[in-house]
Amino acid sequence: MSRELLGTFNSLGKYFLPEQSERIADLTKTFRANPKFRTIINEEFRENCSVFRNHGLIKPDGFLRDNYVVLAACFDAALRSSDNRIEAEKESRTDYLTGALSKRGLDEALCRIFQRYPPDVEHRPSPYYYAMAMLDVDRFKWYDDKLSHSKADVILQEIVSLTNTLIRTPFDLIARPMGDEFVLLLTISDYGNRDPQKVGLKRLEEIAGFLNSLVTDSVMDRYNRNARSQSELMAPIPKVTLSYGAKVFSHPETIIDSPQELGSKIYDPLDIELQHSKKLKNISR
Repeated sequence: MSRELLGTFNSLGKYFLPEQSERIADLTKTFRANPKFRTIINEEFRENCSVFRNHGLIKPDGFLRDNYVVLAACFDAALRSSDNRIEAEKESRTDYLTGALSKRGLDEALCRIFQRYPPDVEHRPSPYYYAMAMLDVDRFKWYDDKLSHSKADVILQEIVSLTNTLIRTPFDLIARPMGDEFVLLLTISDYGNRDPQKVGLKRLEEIAGFLNSLVTDSVMDRYNRNARSQSELMAPIPKVTLSYGAKVFSHPETIIDSPQELGSKIYDPLDIELQHSKKLKNISR
């Protein structure tokens, strides 16, 4: 094996998960013992692996030279491991229940939006406005206690589903950082001669009103569509409503240099507004 190729192979070590060493050992035994699998890996890599082609390891018949079949299997294991890591990273940024952004995904998105020097700074007007709301379901614990958890989960799923019909991806976003709490961000770019603060707060108010008027019926419809018998139909439930706290932030007035600043600069101000909203409705958190 050439020193250059050995270096290429060794550099793949960073992609391996701890359990991959056992898999590679198994692959080594399998490919040495079974010509059928050797042919499969040969065919895969003669088509797709430029590393082997560039190092002259492809025989005239188009197959890998025998000494490198096991190495091909190791490459395959490394690449699969890399794909698994990428998928795991993606899943950690998404809320498994609703498909909204998770807390991690939200933090990363806000850090990108409010970073000191955005990548598209030359193409964006200054300042840039973002209307944000922190929402949660009023008395959600009642639904969680009185209904089954699966029925209460449908409430959360429908909030995200309905919100997604109103927002403009990728310019807007909806996240579920925890429990029955959601964070909504709207990019305010079409305000013309109007006050962007008023435009942003008005849009948030409209979305909250839309949710408050439709969530209950939407939850009933969605759950009952999946019912397999009359006994599984959801009985009428008290109207589902949401409270929200809203603010409009602008860039570069708001700058986030590290995730640790999100609390004091974004989340805390929104939470104060949310608590004020709940107090007016005489609802405790």
